[in-house]
Amino acid sequence: MLGFELDFWDYATFGAPMIVGAGFIALFWLMMSWPGRIAIARRHPEAEAVNMMGWLGFVTTGAGPSAARSSERPGRGLSRRPDPR
Repeated sequence: MLGFELDFWDYATFGAPMIVGAGFIALFWLMMSWPGRIAIARRHPEAEAVNMMGWLGFVTTGAGPSAARSSERPGRGLSRRPDPR
């Protein structure tokens, strides 16, 4: 039909961008769902709101970083150290 036969490199030319595109979609999904998953795992009182802020982060640039900060439990801050007892 094309006048020549398609070989491996012809298929690789179109396959590579599809694999890279799928990787970008997976990275996008991971980054947008990350604050919500942290909030749910830490039993944040407003975990659903943090989850929505994470997903709306791609629409506005202000919601993404705010969701990441809000995913921590209130009053703990961003410290990863255990509470002194």
